[in-house]
Amino acid sequence: MLFCIGVYDTRKEIIREMRERLVSCSVRTDRDFEILWMTDASAAEKMETYALKMQLALISLDSPESRHMGEQIYSFNPDCRICYYKSKKCDLEPLLPSRPISFYLWEQEPDVFGRKLEGLLREITGSGKVFFYETRKTSYVFGVRDILYFQSSLKYVEIHTRSREECSVFAKLSEIERRLKDSGLEECFLRIHKSYIVNIIYIEALDKAGRMVKLSGGEQLPVSDAWYAHVAKRLSGLQ
Repeated sequence: MLFCIGVYDTRKEIIREMRERLVSCSVRTDRDFEILWMTDASAAEKMETYALKMQLALISLDSPESRHMGEQIYSFNPDCRICYYKSKKCDLEPLLPSRPISFYLWEQEPDVFGRKLEGLLREITGSGKVFFYETRKTSYVFGVRDILYFQSSLKYVEIHTRSREECSVFAKLSEIERRLKDSGLEECFLRIHKSYIVNIIYIEALDKAGRMVKLSGGEQLPVSDAWYAHVAKRLSGLQ
């Protein structure tokens, strides 16, 4: 599988090191990368064309104008994974509208960057994975990208999908969560409440005051106090 990665940075020394890190990751994981290098001058002109191709965007926050780059990419291609990097820690709350995001401190060791990148690539690869759940009478198979969220309802779990169809399975949400983990899909989903597990790629924003997550389709789901810190860290790419 060929991964298209966009890199937004104008510093020659960082671009050179980024190239080395991406090549190292490509060799180590046996993956092929197509890399789009974006500069201040070319980014605006080619943004829509670039964004539609990209599966992952690596964006430097050390340039003031780059804060809006993630939002622009996300507006053209909501499926593109966004990863910001910066020389020092910063407030990530304003960046959450350009979900889904991750965050990386550039001064960390290259192997930390490698693990972060490999995790993002696994999430992207997960788009071709399926979630399989079997009961005594029925076997259910869903494409991971087709699932919006799981909702607990008494003795059943409702599976909400992109086609707006709902399927109810006789199960506890904890059983679904365990099956996701056993299937290697836990990075694709996020528990936000005792009654909800959400596909992380469809979370568009986190409402801190209202304790809600907004999905790209317009749905708003509650985030419980017990899960809020975990959700905020995960969405900020710090966990």
